[in-house]
Amino acid sequence: MGLAGRLASRFLHSKLTPLVTIASLAAGLIALEEMPRRLHEDHENARWLAGELAKIPGIALDPAKVATNIVVFNVTRTGKTSAEISRCLAERSVLINGIEEIGVGSTMSPASASSTGFLCRPSNIKI
Repeated sequence: MGLAGRLASRFLHSKLTPLVTIASLAAGLIALEEMPRRLHEDHENARWLAGELAKIPGIALDPAKVATNIVVFNVTRTGKTSAEISRCLAERSVLINGIEEIGVGSTMSPASASSTGFLCRPSNIKI
């Protein structure tokens, strides 16, 4: 039996398993009840973030196109790498993920070494 099998076996036979299961179910129920009601807050935060990012020279972003809690923008003309932009925003408690390519048909897969753009979910921002 491999490591995963041993871990699963210990979990299944642990006295803590019922407690962990109940806690997980409770957290899931809270998320299902509360989060849909708060989704509009994420959308408002995304629109605010888009407006602020659009003010930064070199960032390509149309805030009017932000309709959900996801902000996609291009940093190619900033003269900085996505890693530099990411570090700068992280220092301000804004967590983002770089993406390789923004374009029609793009899968927008995360790529932290990207220099073209970001996919940003601003749920940690307070207006």
